[in-house]
Amino acid sequence: MDSEKYKIILHCTLDNGILTFEDSYVLIRNMNELDSELNIDIKGNFHYNTDFEIQDIKEIIHINNLNNLYKYCKYKDIQIDKKIITDKGILVGAERDCILGNDLTLESI
Repeated sequence: MDSEKYKIILHCTLDNGILTFEDSYVLIRNMNELDSELNIDIKGNFHYNTDFEIQDIKEIIHINNLNNLYKYCKYKDIQIDKKIITDKGILVGAERDCILGNDLTLESI
């Protein structure tokens, strides 16, 4: 698993040509990877954003640890399912086979 940190939250629109979600938040590693299948849809219960294109970026938020992510979600009233929060981080993906750790790196479990 790529150990590059997820350090940017994008407030944006997600669109796949059929569905559009205007008030979306996506966790990315860097601005050069907007189409990466490893981008994480925060409001989409921390699943990977594999089917939607990131459009109309409204805000770019830089974070440096999981606590910053939690604070930002609280500030924006974004609920995180308590079942995916562990003492080691947030379980990510449809299969919940990866964990986003305190340092914002993704590890297979």
